[in-house]
Amino acid sequence: MIRTVPRSTAAAPNRGGAAAVEFAFAMMFVLFPLMVGIWEVGRAVQVQQMVASAAREGARLAAQGRTTTNTGAQLDIRAVLAAGSTSPSVKAAVVQSLAGSGLKNVLWSDVTVTFAFTDGNMASTEPYQGAKNQGFTVTVVLNYTDRVRWSNIGGFGITSLTSTSKWRMLVDDPFTVNPNVPNW
Repeated sequence: MIRTVPRSTAAAPNRGGAAAVEFAFAMMFVLFPLMVGIWEVGRAVQVQQMVASAAREGARLAAQGRTTTNTGAQLDIRAVLAAGSTSPSVKAAVVQSLAGSGLKNVLWSDVTVTFAFTDGNMASTEPYQGAKNQGFTVTVVLNYTDRVRWSNIGGFGITSLTSTSKWRMLVDDPFTVNPNVPNW
C-alpha cells in the first residue's frame, strides 16, 4: 500500500534567496532614483545658500557707495560693469563670492545682478548715487546649469536660483585724505 502525504505537511522549497534577489532588483528602480533626487535637491539647497551669501556680499559692497584707495582717490561703486573691469562693482563681488564658495565654473553670463533703490531718489541706478540710510535691494539670479549641478541627470525643473538682499546705504560723510601722512 502506498501511503500519500497530505500536501499541507509537504516540505516547501526554500525560496528565501530568490525573494531577496527579486526584492533587490525591484528596489533598484525605487531607491536609485530616490537617492539621485535627494542628491540633486541637496545640491540645489546648497547652491541656493551660496547665492544668498553672494547677494549679501554684493549688498555689503553696494552699501559703501564709494571706496577710497590708499592714495586717497575716490572710486564709485557701480552695480554692473563689464567682465574683467578693475573698478569695484556689485556683480564682480557677487561672482567672486560664488567662486569663493566653490562655484569656480560659473561664468559671468550665468549671473544676473539687479540693483535698485527702494526709497528716496529711486531714479538713481548706481550705488554711488545713494544717500546715507537710503534703502536698496540687490537681487542675484544664477542660471542653474550643468556647470553648477553635480550630475547631468537633471535639475528636476530647476532653471535658476534667486536671492534678494535688502540693505541701507552706509555712505560716509565727505572727507579728504592727507597724502602727506607716512605710508608704512
